[in-house]
Amino acid sequence: MNNLQKSARLTACSCDYYKADAIEALTNEIISCRLTNASEVVKEGKESLACPYFASRRSIPLAELVLLPYQVLLHEKTRSSWGIDIKDNVVIIDEAHNVIQTIGSLYTSELTLPTLTAALSLLRQYCDQFRLRLSARNLANIRLFITFVASLEAFLRNVKSASTLKIEEIILKCNLVDISLFSISDYMEKVDLCRKMHGFYLRSMRGILKERQEKSTGVAALLKKKKEEVAPPPSPTVSPPQRVGSPLFTIKSFLDSLLNPCEDGRILVEPGKSLKFILLNPGARLQSLVSLTHSSLLVGGTMEPAGVLIAALTYKSPSSEISRFSCSHVVPNENVMAMVIGCGSNGQRLELKMENRGNEQVLSSLCSSLLSLTRLSPSGSVIFFPSYSFLNTFIAYCEKTKVMKEFESIKSLFIEKQGAQDASKLLVDYSRAARSTKGALLLAVMGGRLSEGINFNDELGRSVIIVGLPYANRGSIELQERMKYLDGQRSGRGNELYESLCWHAVNQAVGRALR
Repeated sequence: MNNLQKSARLTACSCDYYKADAIEALTNEIISCRLTNASEVVKEGKESLACPYFASRRSIPLAELVLLPYQVLLHEKTRSSWGIDIKDNVVIIDEAHNVIQTIGSLYTSELTLPTLTAALSLLRQYCDQFRLRLSARNLANIRLFITFVASLEAFLRNVKSASTLKIEEIILKCNLVDISLFSISDYMEKVDLCRKMHGFYLRSMRGILKERQEKSTGVAALLKKKKEEVAPPPSPTVSPPQRVGSPLFTIKSFLDSLLNPCEDGRILVEPGKSLKFILLNPGARLQSLVSLTHSSLLVGGTMEPAGVLIAALTYKSPSSEISRFSCSHVVPNENVMAMVIGCGSNGQRLELKMENRGNEQVLSSLCSSLLSLTRLSPSGSVIFFPSYSFLNTFIAYCEKTKVMKEFESIKSLFIEKQGAQDASKLLVDYSRAARSTKGALLLAVMGGRLSEGINFNDELGRSVIIVGLPYANRGSIELQERMKYLDGQRSGRGNELYESLCWHAVNQAVGRALR
């Protein structure tokens, strides 16, 4: 009887697209190459009521070529959960100039105080509700996990000053010496605790929302009615509610971060707010990936400067195993003119350091120089700025001094904006205007969405202008820790990282036109 009830519950809660026969048929379509891209797989999955996700996963062991996003390939546990086996296979990483930064960001994890508080409440509620059903071993492991979360929450709540801690220091300060973090992590993965708790979390949230939506009585109901009568009608465009995941996924990610070698990571403590783990040695993760493969190819159009990447690949391994190949770009040298403009037409030096970017004399000289270059350049021109804040400062000055109208009279003007802007539509509109008689001018940001992976070939990029250099904020604690770690390996490597971050962004922006 219990088995029948369980089966009925599973059937009632199962997904409409989780059908074995339909998924198998969709898998065959993928393997036979009848479906050539992700959108076609999704479309066919909707029509045949087959889950595209599970069909894609089932096709991986039978495929000879698998295309993966960085997040899946470069993160070990994600790769394992997807069933991606790279052992003795050939791995090709495109846009490889980003690989070290990407690995660092993938292994970064952050815990906030509200996340810890919510997780602690959820775990205690779960433990109280299922205490009699759980085995003694499971109950002991969950209580051990509760102790871990409670220790982090108490530390973050009581710490008085910001600091940067090593892994062993956070363990000591949180009194976690007697707790085996490896055992907790292994237990959570073995029983799939995060996924189980996610369902419990959703049911708990539905119960809370139901209580809040219950009708008030007495004076509260009268006040609510009066408020509704006075309030204006609601706007017709209401954004859908965001789906919030269980806090345990975030805590599991942070727990795994603490399992790294002590010298490879740091925890940034912001009192009463957050704990953030940063990985200082992403090269070790890249080395472990490369060592499994038959061969690895790291390719890109703007790989230089490659010193940081080469150092990561050769750290504790011979450099003789690395072969480098490079070739010139497809545009003949006589068709390219590169120049540096250090002064404006009025003789004002164009020193665009952070402290000078609000200087009106510098902005005036910059505007006159860009106006002259825009008049000389046919078709499309792209001007890249080092940051959105400086771009906004430049635009504000141009509007204040009426210079913006001069730009608009010369070419159709397009501006990349930070946030939820449709970059594809902006690019289409700019491309159409650039090919017109009047031409077009695009103001964008180095490191933004329009500075990588987009071709401004032919009429789209007859000139590319770089305004200033996008050096990272040297006051960033994360950057300081990474530079300090690299300097500990070899003197000068920290500054090499700092320089390479800037020049990769510049090369990416300039390279948009060299197509």
